[in-house]
Order: sequence, then structure tokens, then C-alpha cells
Amino acid sequence: MTNRKLQTEIDRVLKKVQEGLEIFDELYEKVYSAPSPQQKEKYESDLKKEIKKLQRYRDQIKQWASSSDVKDKAPLLTARKDIETDMERFKVCEKETKTKAYSKEGLKQAAKLDPEQQARQKTLEWMQEASTQIESQKEAADAELESLSSGKKKKTNNRDADRIETLGATIEIHNFHLENLDKLMRLLENESVDYRELDEIKDSIDHYIESNDEQDFYHDDEIYDSIKALEAVDDNPELYAPATVHKDEEEKPPAPAPAPPPAPAPAPAPAPAAVLTPAPAIPLPQPLPQSQVKEQAAQAARNREAQQRQQMELQRQQAQAQAKIQQQQAQMKQAQNQQVRQQPARGTMGPLPDAYTGVIRRGDGLPKPAVQPRSVENPASAWPAIAADPDQPKNASSMDAASDAQAEDVSFEAGDRSNILEMLELSHKNIPSPSDSDRPKTYTAHNPFQTHSSFPQAPLQLFDSPAKFESLDIDTLFFIFYYQQGTYQQYLAARELKRQSWRFHKKYMTWFQRHEEPKVTTDEYEQGTYVYFDFETGWCQRIKSEFTFEYSYLEDELQV
Repeated sequence: MTNRKLQTEIDRVLKKVQEGLEIFDELYEKVYSAPSPQQKEKYESDLKKEIKKLQRYRDQIKQWASSSDVKDKAPLLTARKDIETDMERFKVCEKETKTKAYSKEGLKQAAKLDPEQQARQKTLEWMQEASTQIESQKEAADAELESLSSGKKKKTNNRDADRIETLGATIEIHNFHLENLDKLMRLLENESVDYRELDEIKDSIDHYIESNDEQDFYHDDEIYDSIKALEAVDDNPELYAPATVHKDEEEKPPAPAPAPPPAPAPAPAPAPAAVLTPAPAIPLPQPLPQSQVKEQAAQAARNREAQQRQQMELQRQQAQAQAKIQQQQAQMKQAQNQQVRQQPARGTMGPLPDAYTGVIRRGDGLPKPAVQPRSVENPASAWPAIAADPDQPKNASSMDAASDAQAEDVSFEAGDRSNILEMLELSHKNIPSPSDSDRPKTYTAHNPFQTHSSFPQAPLQLFDSPAKFESLDIDTLFFIFYYQQGTYQQYLAARELKRQSWRFHKKYMTWFQRHEEPKVTTDEYEQGTYVYFDFETGWCQRIKSEFTFEYSYLEDELQV
């Protein structure tokens, strides 16, 4: 029974060893094919973790191989040998990665090139230097030509015209040499031309660089005729193709590609880091294409125009209502004056005709109907609208002060009362509110992307409340902090994280929390076991023991 259990454990470990060897081979290939130093460093860290895991299996295998309980030891010895082989490969990889270009080891590696490669490299460096010098001379000629062509003089003299013609010819010759040198450098990198042929034209090109600005200089346009490989470029374009990238060039980061259309932020790669390394800056949102920038600017302009039109229409309606009210007031005053002049004496007014339905008492600013008026949407709120308007008269005494001395009661027709009620109703509907003076708040997305029209197009107002952030879990707070850069929500998330005893490390750009009380505490740092949030590789919380937290890197400006 014991032997069977032991054999089962051995089979399980051998299976894990085989899986670990396969993972090691994949990571080993990625280290040497990484396009940037950052990715190469990350792959090397993962490779180191994998080899340490295999080493632990190797120690267990050594114990089993030395035990007398195991009969068949061949699989154990084979697995041990495979692990030790990968250990040697990792040592070589680690040494190459840590070797700096201009260190003693790096210079020794450069010295290991054979004489042919060294001579070819020397010729290539000379051609690059020559191309740089010719390019500088061309830029100087371009600047002088532009200065002469864009002069303020209306008429250029003969001397300037001759100089412009000379500069144009010089620029054409510079372009001729730059084009040929570029082709020759490509051919040399692809080993399609012998470097000895290029050494033969070296003196001629150097003489051209030094003396091409002299007046009696004669340009030899047959410098490159002796190189037969240039004639074959047109017939064999593959000779002019970019050279194969060498190992030492793989470590250089590639040129940045054009920014793609904005997309949601991708999740970090699930490759955990063994040790805490300085984290790079948080990736900012990629710049928008020029077409989208113009489209957004045009949309914003259209929105502003629509808002201005709405405000102008509202002002126009208010002005019309006010003018109509003033007109009605003037008509009422005129009618009252006429009726006063027609009355024989005060208090001797005869019976009112049937057409008169109401009276305006002395000192009242509004008509009080004798019968039930026609229905209004909100009559109770329509009456005080006049008193609330500073442009309206406070009472009728300012409107008919002269007629009050002669008449006690003034009648008016039912049609006038109906018009007044309509004006009051319209005025009540257009009462300005305090919010009309506020500037409209429009939301502009940081990473605009074309989504379905039914999706929410603006963030909810509840995310502006600090109380809402107290109910969010810790992972959501980290997401808001790292993916809502430069917003009020990022500030609220940081504030809540700090309230929950997390502290931001300005060097590593991540959040730390004490896992236990520090073992060492001074005025400048503290040391102990911490929990930190790994936002770059695993998007999870990790524990770092024996970590020294220097107070100079502690963010201590945010107030909780």
C-alpha cells in the first residue's frame, strides 16, 4: 500500500515536471523574441519563477532517487537531467540579459565578431555618418532657399536669382547621394554587396562632403557606376528589402505605430510578478484621430448654436408677452379715461348694460369678475404672477392716478377680461427660473467610442456623491482609480481607499496596506509585511514581506 501511494506521488511530480519544462521552453523563446526591453524583463521574471519551481521538484526527485523504496529510477534520473539542462540554459539567459552594452563583458562580446563582420560594420557606420552629414547640408540649403524665396522684396535681383538656381541644383545633387547611400546601406545589411566595393568610393564621397560648396567644385555623377549591385536593384527588389533584425537590435523598442481607434481599456496580462518592481506610468488614453476630433468639435458647435437659439426664442416669447400686456394696459387706461369724461358726475352712474360683467375697484391692480370666469389651467398661481414681476405696476394707482379723483367705479367689457386672463396665463407659463441663468453642463467622454444609441451616454449623478463610494468594494475602487484618470471620481476613489487604510506609493504607482505591524520603524521609513495591489500584471492583491516603505514616497496630501 505504501509503495503504491509513493508511486502515485512520483507520477504526479513527474507530470508536473513535464508541464513545467514545456512552460519553460515557451518562456525561453519569448525572452529572445520580445519586442521591447520591458516585455523581455517581464518574461525573464516569469522564467526565473518557473526554474525555481523546477528546482524544488529536482530536490524531491533527488531524495526519491537515493531511496531504496523506489525500484524504477530511470524516469527520475531523466527528469533530473532535463531540469539541470534548463538550469544551465537559464544561467546563460540571465547572464546575457544582465550584461550591459558598454560594460567589460559587453565589449568583450563585441570583440568576438570575426574580421569580416567588423569590417562590414565599420563600413556601415561610415555610410551612416556620411548620410547624416549630407542630410545636414541639404537642410541648410533648404533653409537658405526658403529664406530667399520668401523675401519681402517684390523683385529679386540677378544675384539672388542665380543663388536660388544654384541652391536648387545643390539640393538635387544631395538627394541623389542620399538615395544611393540608402540603397547601398540596405544592400550591405542584406550582404548583397561587398563592403570592399564601397571602400573604393569612400574617398570620392568624403571629398564631395568637404568641398561641394566651393565655386570651382566639379561633381562626378559617375561615382556609383562601379557598383554593379545598384543596377540589379530594379530587377531584384528583394535585394533592397529591410535587413533581418539582429539579436542586438531586438532589444530596441519598435517605432510607435499609429494610434488605433479608442477602445475600452484591456485587462492587464495575468502574469504575476515575483518581486515588486517599479511600475511604469499609468497608460493614458490614446489620442483621437484627426477626423474624430473635427467631428466632435463640429458637434459641440452645433449644440452651442441650438442652445443659443432656444434662449433667443424664449427671450422673444417673453418680450412679446410683455409688449402685449403693456398694449392691453394702455387700451384699458384709454377706455377708462373716455368713460370718466362721459360720466355726468361722481356717484350718478346709471345701470350697467348687460355686456358689462365686472368692475375694477379703486386701488386694485387686477379685475375682480362678478361672474365665474372661463377655466384657466392654474388660476390660483396666475394671479400673483403680476405682483412677482418687477416690470409690472404694483397697484392700479400708478396706472390711473388722474382718473381715481373723478370716478369711483370703472366698468370693462368681458372681452378685455378674457384677454387679460390669457396674457396672465402665458406670462405664468414663461416665468424664468433660477436655473435659466446657469450654464448648461455637457458631458464629454474621455475615450469616445461609437456605441448603441440605447446605451447610457453620460455618467450617473450618483457617482458624484462621496457617500456612494463608501458602498463600493475594493476592486471597483481600484478600477475607478486606474481607469478614470483626472476625474472627480478618481479623487473620490482615492479618498475612500485612503479611508480604508490603503496608502499610495508614488514610486511604484500602486497602493499598499499593512499586513501586520511594522517590524522596524524610523523617522524615514518602516519595514515589514505589506499587502499591495498588482494592477500591472495580475490585477490582484499580493503580499510582500520584508518590504521597506520609505516615507518620502508616501502620498500624504489627500485629506480624508
